[in-house]
Amino acid sequence: MDRANTIEFNRVQLDHLDFLKELKQVEPMKLSQEEFAAKYLHLKDVYQRYPHVVERATSELVKVNTYLQPLGAHIGYRGRDEICFYLAYNEEGQLMTFENAFDHCLLQKILPRISGSDARVQRALEQLFTFCTGIELNGEYDALLDFTYAKYPKSADKILHMLRRLADDGFTSFWIGS
Repeated sequence: MDRANTIEFNRVQLDHLDFLKELKQVEPMKLSQEEFAAKYLHLKDVYQRYPHVVERATSELVKVNTYLQPLGAHIGYRGRDEICFYLAYNEEGQLMTFENAFDHCLLQKILPRISGSDARVQRALEQLFTFCTGIELNGEYDALLDFTYAKYPKSADKILHMLRRLADDGFTSFWIGS
């Protein structure tokens, strides 16, 4: 998992056809292979340009690791570095806010590590939900639907699906569809 970003494509809207209505001609762009080369190979490379990104991401990941440690699902140096690389590219391209980009990192690199059927899994997911939203669940999963207020809304939504699956089936995994 340290080397992969998990992207789900399981929410299907077959009746979404709007993209077919305006087909704009787009001129192809010529790109050299150098444009696809990684700029960052080591964390020190990112730290030299974006120390605030590395420090903020590390601070968040230290918190996340406290929840994952009892499961043995905590991330190590490579995972931290990959997340920092992602966040540095995000910063360079000014693509998303730090929170939105970190939310993608949680969803793509952290949550896929979690699976199981015991109280430790439930506790870790509930702690992660609180980390993402500021709300403590205490076993109540049904009333929550809107996560626009959350610091990390995409991850909060997935965590809630995982918690519901654990409550309903006695087992949960990132890989089980919602």
